[in-house]
Amino acid sequence: MELDLGISNTTFAPDFDAGEEFLSGKPAPEKKVEPPKKSEKEVKVEVKDKEKEVEEEPLDPWKEFEDKDDPKDKPKEEEEEVDDSKEKEKETKEEEVKEVDYEGFSDDLVKLGIFTNMEGEQKPKTPEELAARFQKEKQLGATQWLQAYLGRFGEDRQELFQAIYVDGVDPSEYIPVLNRVQDFENLDMADEANQERVVAEFYTRQGFEPTEVSKKVQKTKDYGDLKEDSESFVSKLIEGDKQVLADQEKAAQDIQKRKQAEDQHYRVAVNKLLVENINNKEFKGLPFDGDKAKKVFDFLYNKKYKVGGDELTEFDRFVIESKKPENLEKRVIIALLQLNNFDFSKIVKTAMSKEASDLFASIKKEKDKKEGQPSDKTKPQLSGKSAWDIL
Repeated sequence: MELDLGISNTTFAPDFDAGEEFLSGKPAPEKKVEPPKKSEKEVKVEVKDKEKEVEEEPLDPWKEFEDKDDPKDKPKEEEEEVDDSKEKEKETKEEEVKEVDYEGFSDDLVKLGIFTNMEGEQKPKTPEELAARFQKEKQLGATQWLQAYLGRFGEDRQELFQAIYVDGVDPSEYIPVLNRVQDFENLDMADEANQERVVAEFYTRQGFEPTEVSKKVQKTKDYGDLKEDSESFVSKLIEGDKQVLADQEKAAQDIQKRKQAEDQHYRVAVNKLLVENINNKEFKGLPFDGDKAKKVFDFLYNKKYKVGGDELTEFDRFVIESKKPENLEKRVIIALLQLNNFDFSKIVKTAMSKEASDLFASIKKEKDKKEGQPSDKTKPQLSGKSAWDIL
């Protein structure tokens, strides 16, 4: 009888020793397999590789999926090289900025028609001056457009705008005089009523009382000189009013020039005072440096607000708002500083004397404790012990 063990064809040669071990229950003799001999060099290399394997960290299966360009994995030398390249690029840009020919650039803008060519004008040499020149060009463009627009309504409208919005003449004073000029210029002098009005206005401006003015008008009529005198007087009235307008414009221009001169003097004085004290690192005992100087200049000079026709700085606004009830304490402090002629040394001495007094009181208290005596005789006594013993 044949046993079917389910074993069919095999693709490997049977291991007879293993079979004998299984059937007999005894272990088969071990076969000694001698590895091929290696040279001394190979042995040394193999030892070194084993040492490296011990030192190396275990393989991370996710490492190959990490971003190879991650800046965290870059060695410090590469980071330093990148930083150096950025610094060099920055220095190159700064050199390029320094080498900009602002005068030549301004000339090119004039040739292109972007800037208006003005004789005797100082060409910009710095970025700030170039920015100011652009601002000035914008104002010129706006003025030219406005003049073209107002020119459609006549020369008097241009004069009105110039006087009020440029020179700063008070409209309540300028407009009534301008209206009189236009009224007399358009007056029909063939009308007798208008003739009488002109003669009356002329003598009124001469300082005569109303009763005297009426007599003079009647006398002029009686002599038959009303038409002739009125035509002569009306031209004088117009000339007088135009002179009043010119005087108002000149006075306003003088005020503007004075304000500009005062503003320029104030700016230079503030800047000089701040610059002189930067190197000292203090201003009247207060800490002071370049950044603080810029903030102080901005606070005192740059005009950021407009109230009516006045431009105000942060300092001006602070003074105005100090009148509010919630800011009265600050106003009192300013008043005290002014009354003490802004002598900060007194404030420092007061603070130091208070600190010294506190220190002296603390030392005295410790001394009294050591001696077993209360420092204040007025302290109440409890159960035969002083109040200091209880604390």
